[in-house]
Amino acid sequence: SAGDGRVRPSHVAIDGEVVAWNQPYSNGLMFPGDPSGWAEEIINCRCDEHIRIDFITQARAEAGLPPEA
Repeated sequence: SAGDGRVRPSHVAIDGEVVAWNQPYSNGLMFPGDPSGWAEEIINCRCDEHIRIDFITQARAEAGLPPEA
């Protein structure tokens, strides 16, 4: 979230949430401003999304190895 006093409580609740690729956040939306969301949630939303790709975990999974501890 933008981290100021104007952030909606529902956006504060999911700030920092981590989801797998192509999975919805706990509010049911796929990304900030997702047009499938309710207007009350997406109009003037100032949230952003950061994408992290974990190549090591992906390679281990493809090789049939467990994730690193």
